[in-house]
Amino acid sequence: MSPTLRRWLIPLAVAFAIAVPALQAGLDLGLSAKEFAGDGDSTLRAAPYAFSIWSVIYAGLIAYAVWQALPRNAGDERLARIAGPSIVAILGCGLWIIASSADWKWASIGIIVTSAAALITGLVQAASRGLDADLRERVLVWWPLGLLAGWLTVAAALNI
Repeated sequence: MSPTLRRWLIPLAVAFAIAVPALQAGLDLGLSAKEFAGDGDSTLRAAPYAFSIWSVIYAGLIAYAVWQALPRNAGDERLARIAGPSIVAILGCGLWIIASSADWKWASIGIIVTSAAALITGLVQAASRGLDADLRERVLVWWPLGLLAGWLTVAAALNI
């Protein structure tokens, strides 16, 4: 993926991932994430406060989008390698809200599993090629993506 395309697609994916739940909640469209998760009350479920982590995830994704879009990072090979998987995972966050609000259980499972698999695969591949990032890059790229991957992994198991 070209650096120019990456610099635009990641911020657009982050905007989509943040806008969809805001619009869904603001317009009261379909089931909320809490109502959708409540359908599984007879099985394993997330505590309601677990969803508060999303403010931290969204802040991290915004930081990642800005950092990777800076002209000085245009040629960064690690950012180029993680771009595709991160776009898939970030778009998946918004798509999951759409599927869950429509109560499309199987679609929500497919979306969240695909998102988790894409991001975990991307992170593992990036790490296998050496991740000698400085603290700033760790905080602005790898920690937000790692946090999202962790949430997606746990949420995929709960969603199933």
